[in-house]
Parts: sequence; structure tokens; C-alpha cells
Amino acid sequence: MKGKILDIEIELPSTTRYVAENYYSIIKDITIAGGNPWTVGDLRILFDNLSDVRIVTKKGYLVFKYEDESIRFNFYNGFAYNTASVPDILKFAKDNDDFDMMVMALPHDGLYTGKQMTKQEADKLFVDGIEYFHDKEDKGGFWGVLEDIKEDAIESAIEFAFGTDTAMESWTRGAELASKSGSMMTVERIPV
Repeated sequence: MKGKILDIEIELPSTTRYVAENYYSIIKDITIAGGNPWTVGDLRILFDNLSDVRIVTKKGYLVFKYEDESIRFNFYNGFAYNTASVPDILKFAKDNDDFDMMVMALPHDGLYTGKQMTKQEADKLFVDGIEYFHDKEDKGGFWGVLEDIKEDAIESAIEFAFGTDTAMESWTRGAELASKSGSMMTVERIPV
């Protein structure tokens, strides 16, 4: 994972929000499609707030291209993630549902539950992805400079957040479910 992300290839999975009343039918549909759904008990171990949880209902993938390797993430039916968990106080600047946050939450949440990479690698990937999307934005003039300052501050805040006790608790939560999670998101590292 040398340097910055050079390119991201995206085929986002289709997802649905967890709703308790609908979850039985979602589990049934995922199982029929060959997926491996979570139990509600599993979801409660992994996520503090189930209202933020999204469940993959149709497969997708992301490929992150670095100068020394490409990293491909495949997301299968039943994979669950809870977006980027942006604290309410910061949502004025960056929201969970912003495209860059949503895309980067997929592998980051999967790595935190499946442990297919180290925490440091998972956190670096997330920050590198946010920087990639930031660099792709059209910047111009005075407002572009202000936007750069805002985005740099957001990236610094994200890096700080990953060093907190709360982030470490998230990393260690649900360790007994890592193998199940690993079957719902695979990681392939391809040297360049």
C-alpha cells in the first residue's frame, strides 16, 4: 500500500437498511440467493445502533489501485456495515451518506469485523480513499482553497478518530464473528 490510491474501480453492492420488522424476509431472500445472513444477535454484537446498519442484497466490489498493489474487496449477500459513524457534531462538514464516506465505509467496516488486514492498514485505506475522492473534486479559485482546507481538516479528524479508545473497541468488538464476516467480504491483494 505504497503512496496514494491511484484509482478506484467501483461496482457498489445493492443494500437495504436494517429494519427489525423486515429482517426475517431479508434473511430469507439472502439465504435463497446463496448468502450467509447475520442473526439479529450477531448484528447487536457488531453494531451499537442497528438503525444505521445496511445489509448487502446484491453482490458488488471495490478495487483500490496503489503503485505497488491492487486490493480487491468482494461484498456478498448478507454483508453488513454501518456507514462511517460520523459523530453528530461533525455532520455539518461530512455526513455518513456522502459518497466518499459510504464507499470507504464498506471495506473499512468489513475489515474491522473480518480482520483480513491489520487495523493500521484498514485505517490507512480509509484515509487514502477519502483523500482520493477529495483530490478528484474540481477545485478552483478562492472557494477551492477553502474546500481544500475543510477536506484536510476532515482527513486529520478521521486520522485522530482512528487512534481513540472508541476505535480500538470497535476493532476488538465481535472478534468471535470474524470468520463469518470474512466469508461475506473477501480481500484479494494483487502485486503490481
